[in-house]
Amino acid sequence: MREIIAAVSFVTGISVNDIVSCRRFKPITHARMLCYHLARKHTTLSYPQIGKVVGNRDHSTVMNGEQRVLKFMPVMASFIAEVERKLGVDNQCP
Repeated sequence: MREIIAAVSFVTGISVNDIVSCRRFKPITHARMLCYHLARKHTTLSYPQIGKVVGNRDHSTVMNGEQRVLKFMPVMASFIAEVERKLGVDNQCP
């Protein structure tokens, strides 16, 4: 999970500290939501486990963030693909 956060940080230019902080500036929240989506897609972590790693957030926050990424997939797809390339994972899975 920490690798996902680091890769999202690298691709988006948002610091790891900002991603796991309580700040709600839109670019930071978008980076955080990318972390939620990629963690669900590429790990076996549960929503509560992901929330704990990404700033001690509630599982419902993680669920909502993941759904928002899916809703705005056309906009976020390039970021997701770039992070997945950085992680060296297959990006063909939904």
